[in-house]
Amino acid sequence: MVTTTRLYIWGYAVFVLAALLLLIGKDHSTAFIFWALAPVFDPFDPQVKFAARSLWQRAWLFVHTIITLVLFCLLLYHTK
Repeated sequence: MVTTTRLYIWGYAVFVLAALLLLIGKDHSTAFIFWALAPVFDPFDPQVKFAARSLWQRAWLFVHTIITLVLFCLLLYHTK
């Protein structure tokens, strides 16, 4: 039986991989959408509150958010 947490990990991995492949393929807007939606599938235990997570998990989610903001700024810059 596959657990819910395991499905979330796979969902997160698929969205991140799709975003990276779309970035390579120069489809920046769709890549941004996939990257920004990836945390919907929490790759860690979704039952644990953010403050109770380990430092490396909080750091990864913070880095993911920073990358999302950078991609968004680059997307805005390139559409002008």
